[in-house]
Amino acid sequence: MTGKSLGIKAENKAIDSFFEGMDRDGGGSLILQELKPALKTLQKKSATVMAEQRKMHDQSAGLEVKVNAII
Repeated sequence: MTGKSLGIKAENKAIDSFFEGMDRDGGGSLILQELKPALKTLQKKSATVMAEQRKMHDQSAGLEVKVNAII
């Protein structure tokens, strides 16, 4: 099954660091009790990034209108 990419690039160190932070018992894998909070964290971060992207898009659209008015 092919998933949809978010277009986010991450270094292995960043990924390892994230999972180490979520692996509360240090077992080297995420158990169900660790996975649920990890997924909630990802969901919150994703929502924040998407909101920032929408804001930037809206700002760039506003700048385009201003530039077009000058030209």
